[in-house]
Amino acid sequence: MALDNIKTRQGDVAERFPTFPSDVQGVRFGGAHVVEGQTLLVQKPHIDKRPTVANLLPAMPLRVSDAKAYIRRLLEGGIFVVSDHARREMKKDDLSDPDAINILRGGVVREPEWENGSWRYRVETPRMCFVVAFDPDPDTLPEKDADLAEVELVVVTAWRIRS
Repeated sequence: MALDNIKTRQGDVAERFPTFPSDVQGVRFGGAHVVEGQTLLVQKPHIDKRPTVANLLPAMPLRVSDAKAYIRRLLEGGIFVVSDHARREMKKDDLSDPDAINILRGGVVREPEWENGSWRYRVETPRMCFVVAFDPDPDTLPEKDADLAEVELVVVTAWRIRS
């Protein structure tokens, strides 16, 4: 068995793998254990600590109907925030905060998209579109009597639809 194409780790095998037979004698090198001309390959299990899609995404976004209800509840009892980017985009298309509120109340909510660490919900009419996110992002629709005073409805971007 060739060891040159197999990744191994240095260190004491018995210390890293307590179940390794203690009666085996031989020479250890590069994570392999050599016993009377035979090589037993011992590798430490690799744990990948890099972020993956599975551990970055919240469990699930809100359903469209729940998002619509949550947006309306946040307009009544949450904090309405317009990001700097959205403010610039709204100015370019001559959109105002009342436009945003009206569209968010009465527009059609589309399926969410995962972008830049949060679920984004597009709310649109035939003439305008506003994209919102929730901060914090809920996993489920909060109960009707839940306190939403600290929850932000963030307008991420907006544009006027031209035909």
